Amino acid sequence: MNELQLQDFNKSTQDIAKKLEATLPVVEKQIAELCIAKNHETTVADLQYSGQTPLVWIQQCALQQQNRMHALRETWFRHKKNEIKIAKLREKDDELSLLKADELEAGLLSSQNVIKNAMEELQHYQEQIDALKKNFNIPEEIPPEMIRENDRRERIRGAFRRALEEMSATGQIPRGTQESLEWAGIHPLVARVHCIEYIESVNSLLKEGKAPTMQHMYNFLDQMEQMYFNAVEDVVVKHLKNRPLDTVDETQDSV
Repeated sequence: MNELQLQDFNKSTQDIAKKLEATLPVVEKQIAELCIAKNHETTVADLQYSGQTPLVWIQQCALQQQNRMHALRETWFRHKKNEIKIAKLREKDDELSLLKADELEAGLLSSQNVIKNAMEELQHYQEQIDALKKNFNIPEEIPPEMIRENDRRERIRGAFRRALEEMSATGQIPRGTQESLEWAGIHPLVARVHCIEYIESVNSLLKEGKAPTMQHMYNFLDQMEQMYFNAVEDVVVKHLKNRPLDTVDETQDSV
């Protein structure tokens, strides 16, 4: 690496350090705020979102930021350690030490590209988070209760969406999806009726020559979410408090 390359390289790494100083605290605060843990099971690849709600999409972006940040820190500190090693090898000034220094310097360019790419990806996911917050009126500071409420929404919508898929394919709701419905406080057989009614409504529209859009399905999920949002609380209050069965209302109004 000649002197001019080294000057350009040092300036570039200084610029990256300044960006890191400004960006990483924002990302760390965001990850903590969105309840992202290292063992978080949600995954996303190249912003092909899974999940049913914008807040989950934001969590997925934050998870990707966390992954990039861990890799970035590892690369950054390895990069700085190699700079120190190179300086010490140059001081020895023997042929083998100088050769090792040249080898490490060649690796510095590679690590610089890794750092730049990671910084760009961090910024990319941050832009996606900002856009999602703006487009869906999500506050800049997301309170914990909003996370908890959204988890409930996600559970209801996800369970009904999987139930619809299985009902369309097999006419049955498998045990795993039934358990998801039960965890959301929803009777699986009642959910099956809802799915049958929705599928019949879609078939009727198709017979009329109309093709329902995805919004048609989202409207159904909105209705299910609204109808069963408090269902899990009912289960806790009426069932888990060990009240006598004859004091428990075992039905609810249907729609």
